[in-house]
Order: sequence, then C-alpha cells, then structure tokens
Amino acid sequence: TMQMPRSYPQSAVSAEFLAFAIACTRLPEEGAKAIVAVDCQAVVSAFKDLTRFDDYRSKFAGFWRMEGLKQVGQVIKVKAHLAEHEAIEQGVHEHWHGNDRADHWAKDTLDSTGKQGQLYVEGLVNDLRTLKHVTEYICEQAQHN
Repeated sequence: TMQMPRSYPQSAVSAEFLAFAIACTRLPEEGAKAIVAVDCQAVVSAFKDLTRFDDYRSKFAGFWRMEGLKQVGQVIKVKAHLAEHEAIEQGVHEHWHGNDRADHWAKDTLDSTGKQGQLYVEGLVNDLRTLKHVTEYICEQAQHN
C-alpha cells in the first residue's frame, strides 16, 4: 500500500488508475491475458476506449503507457464493499476476495493512525506532561537545597 504522491491528483479515481498501472507492471509478459477486477467505473471505461483516454486533456495520461497493459484482456467492475453473499448473487464471487482485500488495504493508506494510534499519541502526551511536572518538582527541590 502507498499514499498517492503529492504531485499526483489527490482523488480516488487517480488512485485507482495508478493502482491499475502498478498491477500491469507485475503481469508476466507471456501467457494468457489477465482479467483485472476494479471497483472504479472510470478505469473500466478508459480501458474500453484507450484512444480517447490517452489524450493530453486526460489528467491520467501516461499512467498506462507501459508494456504490461498489452497483457490485460479485460477489465471488469466489481462493486466496492460487497458482502460475500452479494458477490455470489452478482456473479463476481471469484473476484470478491481480492477486491475485499484491496478495500481493506486501502484504509491503511489513509493519513491517519486510527483509534489505536490516537490513543497511543494521547498516552505519550500524558507521559510528557507528567515528566514535565516531575522535572519541575525536582528542579524546585534542588534550588531549595
């Protein structure tokens, strides 16, 4: 997982395009063409019409200019945050687990440490406050002696 570089457009769509580009770089050069499941309709639409997408007006132009793109045969949409039974009902169960894991890992890239991280930081602040009071007390006692 990674956060979007600051110089990139900071949007979910931009992240999806970059993730797809990174996935393409990992595809083997030989063998059957890959089916890539995504939860972003913009990625699906761009793949269906690459000539329209690869244009100077596209804010994502260049993300997909790599050899690995030739190894993608199809891009399909799998709705984000599906429960497993919903994926079965929609006929996308074989792609559900990977999509579910991608959603899970995407949360790790948020610019936050989560509830546990916040509690940890609060604990450190309290420890420093206590240390400050103890240090002040020791200094006062040293001045009186």
